[in-house]
Amino acid sequence: MEKISQEEFQKLLTSGKVLEQDSFGIKVVETNDDRIIKTFRLKRLFSSAFFYPYALRFKHNSEKLLKKGFKTISVERISYCREEKRYVVIYPKLAGETLRDTFEAEPKNIQKRLTDLALLMAKLHKEGVLFRSLHLGNVLLLPDQSLGLIDVSDMKVFSSPLSLQQRIRNFNHLLRYPQDYKVIDQFGMNRFLTAYCEAAELNSDLQKKLFLEFKI
Repeated sequence: MEKISQEEFQKLLTSGKVLEQDSFGIKVVETNDDRIIKTFRLKRLFSSAFFYPYALRFKHNSEKLLKKGFKTISVERISYCREEKRYVVIYPKLAGETLRDTFEAEPKNIQKRLTDLALLMAKLHKEGVLFRSLHLGNVLLLPDQSLGLIDVSDMKVFSSPLSLQQRIRNFNHLLRYPQDYKVIDQFGMNRFLTAYCEAAELNSDLQKKLFLEFKI
C-alpha cells in the first residue's frame, strides 16, 4: 500500500465528479477517465479496521468474487493519507446501470431481471458468499445483460454453502430497503423465492422453512 501526501489526496478528490459525500467529506468520485475513487475513513485507532483496513477488505473481497466467477470491480491501487486518516481505493468503473435505476426506467423488464437476481443470490449462497450490502443499488445490469456486484467491502466468504439462517439474513438485507421491497413484492415474493430455491437446489424441508420465514 502506498502512502500519499495531503496534497495528492486532495488532487485525487478534485479529479472528477463527486458521486457521494457525507458530513465528514467526499466518499466517492468518478474521474474523467472512467475510474472510481472511493475513500474509507479510519474512524478510530485500535479497532479491527485499524489492523485490517476496509480498503484492503474491499480489494480482497473483489478478488474472491472474481475468482469464484462473479462479475465485479477490480482494484488497481490502494493508498493511505496519514494527515486525512483516509484510505483511497481506485478501480475502473464497472459499466452498467443499477437494478434500481433500471427498474425505474424500464419497469416492463422487472420480471426477467428479478429472476436473474434470484439466480445470482442462489449462486452466491452456494459459493458460501454472504454479501451483506445486497440491495438493488449495488447490483448492476451490465452491457452484456448479466449482473455485476459493487460496494463489496461488507461481505464474508465461507468454505461451504450458507446455512438457512445465513440465507434468511441475506434476504433480509435485500428487503430492508422499502423501494426494493416494493419492487420484489409487486413481482411476487413467491415467484422470487421459487426461482431462488430451484437454482439453489434446496431440499423440500429447507424450502418450506424459507417460505415460512417470509410467510408464504
